[in-house]
Formats: sequence, structure tokens, C-alpha cells
Amino acid sequence: AEIFVVRGWIAEDPVRRDGRLRILVRVERVRRQGSWTRCPGTVRVTVRDPEEKLRVAFGERLELPLRLREPRNFGNPGGFDYRTSLEADGIHLLGNLKSWRLAQRLPQAGGWRLLRLVHRLRSRLTQRLATAFHGNQEAISLRFLAEILVGARDGGNEDLDRVMKRTGVYHIVSISGLHFALLMAFTAAFARRLPGRGILELPLLFLAGGFYLLLSGAEDPI
Repeated sequence: AEIFVVRGWIAEDPVRRDGRLRILVRVERVRRQGSWTRCPGTVRVTVRDPEEKLRVAFGERLELPLRLREPRNFGNPGGFDYRTSLEADGIHLLGNLKSWRLAQRLPQAGGWRLLRLVHRLRSRLTQRLATAFHGNQEAISLRFLAEILVGARDGGNEDLDRVMKRTGVYHIVSISGLHFALLMAFTAAFARRLPGRGILELPLLFLAGGFYLLLSGAEDPI
């Protein structure tokens, strides 16, 4: 298959699962047959990295030699529409990177600076959780807290997913109105204890709500 050299920046937090790293790349330019062409779009890239040698984060710019393909469905009656699901997220191509050693970092960063700071904070919070809940016995607690607090879905746990779906409580780990309402309630209660007869309540609600919206990934439910 033909190799395309892609330049772009990482548009979501990378996800590791089963020895593979998956990153979402917002494409800037593509080199094909020796010439660069501006080609805006989004590619989901997968690379084998069982030893976690490739450390990348939101906003980093990379140059990647990729084998590109269109996502396809298996065609089973009533099966999951994988292609439409990816297109709904703006992903029209899948890329495979042969080795993590082929990834080249580029100067400058992509995306808004505020979002880069928020994603950096999310990463630090999940690292703190990983330090507190280390080992296989605490893996489920780590994953549950990371999802329910900051919306981090790095890798996931299929056994826990299956149990929560079967018992009808899977919505607990999906950050939505319940989480937001609790945050607003605590923020309002705190603001009313400050001097000024609640004059700071509304500004604090806007700041806390807006910040948590960015921190949790700004998903549709929230």
C-alpha cells in the first residue's frame, strides 16, 4: 500500500489499549510523490507500542508516514455502523504507523493554548490517580474515578463495562447533567459563604461550569 507522509497535531488525548497507542491527528499537510499538499481533515492513527515508548500529548505536532484506508463495516445485518460512527466524529480515514520510531516531532504546537493547558491538567490529575490506585487490584477503581471525575477513557475495562451495562448503571461514568448539577450546587453553597451577599455566586458558577466543561472533554451530554 502507498505510504503518505502526514503532518498535523494531536486533537484528543491519546488512548492506550492492548499494547497499541491510538491518536487522533488533525491533518495540516500531506506529502505524496515528493510534493506537499494542504489537506485539512482528521485521521485516527494506530501504532503498536507495547512498551509505551511513544509519549505524546494533546496539541503536539507530528510528522507520520502512514498507510491510510477508509473505515468499513463488516456488513452483518443489524451490526454496528462503524463507518457512520467515525464520520459523526469527523473521522473519514484510518492510519497505521508501522513503528513508533518513525514518528517525528515538529516545532510549535497546534490547537488553542487554553485547551492545551486544560489537557495538561487532565493528564496530571489522572497521573495522580494512577499513583494513588496502582496495581491490578485497584485498576477498576482507577478507571472508574478517572471517568467520573475528568471524563478520561484511557483504555477502559471491558469487564466493568459489561457489568455496568447489564445492571443499568453505565450512565454513572458518563459525565452529564448529574455531575454538573452537583458541581454547581457545591459552588453555589461555597459562594454564598463569601462576603458580599452572594454577589460572587453567578461569576463563580460561570467560571466553574466553563472550566469543568473543558476539563471533562466537552461531550454532548454535559
